[in-house]
Formats: sequence, structure tokens, C-alpha cells
Amino acid sequence: MLARRFLRMVTGGLLVAAASLTCAPPAAAHEAISCQGRESTHFSPGKTLLPRLVHARAHIDYTCTDGSGEAGGATGRITGQTRTSCVHVSGGLTREVVTYANGSRSVILYTDDTVAQVANANVILFRGRVLEGRGKGQRAVRTLLLLDKGLPTACLTPEGLTDASGVVSLRIEPA
Repeated sequence: MLARRFLRMVTGGLLVAAASLTCAPPAAAHEAISCQGRESTHFSPGKTLLPRLVHARAHIDYTCTDGSGEAGGATGRITGQTRTSCVHVSGGLTREVVTYANGSRSVILYTDDTVAQVANANVILFRGRVLEGRGKGQRAVRTLLLLDKGLPTACLTPEGLTDASGVVSLRIEPA
């Protein structure tokens, strides 16, 4: 009798555990993720007065909050290229890989951008989709306030402006 009761408890516990495992991931897969952070960007070659093809690489330190309200650290890596200059900035086609503290990732491709530029300050709104990982298929919106480092006269040199930094907000929206 004791063995049967033990067997029923174990079987019932396994059924509850299996049900919770099959139900939890879909809810988590469509939650909002909100991140804020600081970005450092490097342009190669640097931005000059005349538009030219520029490769951009950026590193971002994020603090992210998911749908449960739990906050954690994350890092972002940006790679992209665009035809740009010191007087005309474009976001171009940009790819970001966000790696969260738990090791999961979101691979995002930004295909649309809106740019506002005043002096050495650029506000860029990126829009795209999560291609892989956490939030796959969901829409991503990234807002960046980027300040060029160095003197504006660097735009007159062949090397141009090569570095910028700023603050960024990323939101992966539920599907």
C-alpha cells in the first residue's frame, strides 16, 4: 500500500512537471524585452565631408528587463555598413547580436532607419526583426543617440571621424 501511494505521488509529480515544461516556453517566447545601455562605435574608414562606404562596429553594454520584470546584464555587438559622411548619416543594413547574462541570444537584422542629425549628435531609430534565438520572429526597435568623438575638423582629414559613443534603447516587441 505504501509503495502504491509513493508510485502515485511520483507519477502525479512527473505529469505536473511535464505539463509545466510544455506550457512555459510559448509564453516566454512572445514576451517583450526592453534594454537600455551605452554604446561605443568605430567607423572604418572614418566619416569625412564626402559620402563614402563606411563599416561600423559597435559594442553595447545593456541592462535588460523581460516580461517577468527580471533585470539582467547583456552585451550587444553591431556590424553594418552604410554610405555616410559627417554631414549625412544613414543607418544602413545593420546586424546586432545580443547575448544575455544566461547565455541566450537574439540575432537582429535592422532593415529600416530614420536619422536626425544636429552638429555632432545623431539620433537614429532602427527597425527590424529578430532572426534567431530569443524573440525569434518578433519586431525590434532600437533608438540610438550617438555623439562623435573628436573635433569636427577631423571631417576635413583623410582619416575622418572614426569613433562615437552614446546611449541606446532596444525593445523586442511581442508578436
